[in-house]
Amino acid sequence: MVVDSGSLNDNLLESELYGHQKGAFTGAQYNKVGYLEQAHRGTLILDEINSTTPAFQARLLRVIEEGEFKKVGSTETMKVDVRFISISNASLEEKVADNTFRKDLYYRLNVVGIQVPSQRERPTDVPAIVQHFIGEFAGADPSKLASVSDDALNMMMQYEWPGNIRQLRNVVERALVIGNKKELLPSDLPPEISKPAKTIILAGDTSLQTLLTFSK
Repeated sequence: MVVDSGSLNDNLLESELYGHQKGAFTGAQYNKVGYLEQAHRGTLILDEINSTTPAFQARLLRVIEEGEFKKVGSTETMKVDVRFISISNASLEEKVADNTFRKDLYYRLNVVGIQVPSQRERPTDVPAIVQHFIGEFAGADPSKLASVSDDALNMMMQYEWPGNIRQLRNVVERALVIGNKKELLPSDLPPEISKPAKTIILAGDTSLQTLLTFSK
């Protein structure tokens, strides 16, 4: 089960995670089974855990340590056996240092830490990732995008991808929508990739150098 922690406020997040009883709050017209209960003897992924509030983190810490929780609006304690995986797109160490993330929860979650490098740090992965997205978007339709030209692939490998993997995915989807349907070409790529800006320094007076930026 996956919980998108960053898209919900505290109250909604607790309702999604713990579930709620009918009548627990305005609009609670039925009993709701939360993600924790559904993930019993399985895995619960807490995405964007860095976006949660310290108050929510305190309650989450108890769930992780004790393996028990109460549904919103209920007095009954429920036991669960769940493996937790938390994902953060920001440094939790820095958030602990500035007191926006609980230190005790951080150390409780950080049993096995995996650092995933950004896309710009692994350009050699681009070909395989692009082929994956081509398969995702093209499906079984033979008229859709099927391959990538060497020039286009080289451009994508040299690009720094400030928007990370999501940006790469969007570029492939864009090429499928507006570009050549059989092969992804440089002309199918957005200008920031196919025509990157270059900066040069004009020779001359060393006390004042002129910078020019242009697109090749």
